[in-house]
This record gives sequence, C-alpha cells and structure tokens, in this order.
Amino acid sequence: MDAPKGGMACLRFLLTIASRYNTEITVFGTELQQLGLPKEHTAIMCRLLGDHVQKIRTVLRDNSLSINQLETFQCTIPKNTIDCIQLKIGIHNEIVDGVPQKTTHTVNLNRNDALLLLNELKSVRDTMENYNFDKKYTEEK
Repeated sequence: MDAPKGGMACLRFLLTIASRYNTEITVFGTELQQLGLPKEHTAIMCRLLGDHVQKIRTVLRDNSLSINQLETFQCTIPKNTIDCIQLKIGIHNEIVDGVPQKTTHTVNLNRNDALLLLNELKSVRDTMENYNFDKKYTEEK
C-alpha cells in the first residue's frame, strides 16, 4: 500500500518543483526520461504540466507557508498615561518553541515614536505597492 502513496508523492513533487521554478516542458521531459520514466509516461507528465502549470502556481502561492501573519491590530490610549499609545498585535502562526501558535503582543509607545513608526510604515507600504511581485514570479520564459 506504500508504493501507490510513494508514486503519488513523487509525481506531486515533480509537478510542484517544475511549476515553482518555471521549468520548460522540453527540459522537464528530458529530465524525466533521464530518470528512467518511459517516453509515453513522460509525454503525459509534460502535457499535465503544460495544461495545469498556472493552476499549480496559484495553489502554491495561496497555500505557501507564511509565518507571523498579522491577524488583529488594536490601538488604544490608556487613561492613566500621558502621551502614550498602547498597541495590541495579534499574530497568527508565530513560531514559539518550534510550533506555530496564535499569539497577542502588547506594546506601549510614546506618541512621537508612534507617529514616526506610522510614517515609516507608510513609506514601506508605498515601496511595496510599487514593486509588482506577481509580475516578477509569473513571467513566462
């Protein structure tokens, strides 16, 4: 019963890696034949890759491991402080002792520091919006 599972895992690995690294179909077919896969099976694998490469990339992009995802953000001004802002940051998949967990962090900032942080974050956002990640990683060879 392990042979079919191993075979499926191998096929999944080959298609995933070929999609991830934008491997040309001819190169993919040549590599499969060098690994000893029969010509008919290689042709089918190449056809699968050609037909479904965009779908595979979409799934990889959507399901990629992402750690330290911002889940919640709350900003309050405590009543018993002067010129202080309290930030509560909820993080999904923060790695704690090697295990991803949902955590919450509370940070107290001086008002001037908060304004400086806000300006820096706006600058980073503008830079990231000008950088087109999708175009960089979806260009065809």
